[in-house]
Amino acid sequence: PLFRGRAGWWLAALLGPAVLTVLCAAFYFILFPARFDAGAQSYLTAALGAEGAARAAGGLAPAAFMAVVLAQGAAGGVFNMLFAVGEEAGWRGWMYPRLKARFGARGGRALGGVIWGVWHWPVIALAGYEYNLSVFSAPLYLAAAGMLLFCVVCVALGALLDLLYEKTGCIWVPALAHGEFNAVASAALYVTVADYAGLQILGPLPIGLIAG
Repeated sequence: PLFRGRAGWWLAALLGPAVLTVLCAAFYFILFPARFDAGAQSYLTAALGAEGAARAAGGLAPAAFMAVVLAQGAAGGVFNMLFAVGEEAGWRGWMYPRLKARFGARGGRALGGVIWGVWHWPVIALAGYEYNLSVFSAPLYLAAAGMLLFCVVCVALGALLDLLYEKTGCIWVPALAHGEFNAVASAALYVTVADYAGLQILGPLPIGLIAG
C-alpha cells in the first residue's frame, strides 16, 4: 500500500461507495416513496425473524441510516479489501491497462466493464446472483435482464475503480473501494418493505436499474 500524496484518494475509496449507495437509495425512494419503510423495517423482520424484529425496534431515521452505512462501509471495506485485492489485480491491474492501450480510456473501460459483467453471468443465470433471478426461478427475460444490467453496473463501477488505480498507482486503493461497495451494497434493505424480493432489478440497491 502506498500512502504518501494519496490521502484524498484513500479517503474517497473509504467513504465514496457508502455515500453513493445512500444517494442511489435516496433517488430510488424519491421515485417510489411507498417502498421506503424506515419505521417497521419489514424486510429485515421478514428476512431475519425475531432477530430482525429486535433490530427493527424503534425504527431507523434517515440520518441514522446514513451513519449505519458509513460505519458498516468503513469497517467492512477494510476487511473485504483483503479479498477484493486479487480481483482488482486481475481486472484493474492487468486487463484494463491493456484494453485502454488498445481502445482508449473510455473504450477500454467500457469493454472492461462488459467483460467483468459477463464473467458473472453463469452465477447470475444459474444461482440468481445479485438479483435472485436465476433461469430456474424467474422468467427467462428477467434473468437475461439481470445479466445485461449487471454489465452496465460493472462498466460504471469498473470506471470508478480504474480511476482510483490510475490516480494512485496503488492497487490497494480500488481494492478498498471494491471491498466497501461489497460491504454496503445491500444496506438499503434496512429501509425497504418486505415484498422487495421481486424488485431487485429496479433498486434501491446500487446494482438496480434506477438506483444504479
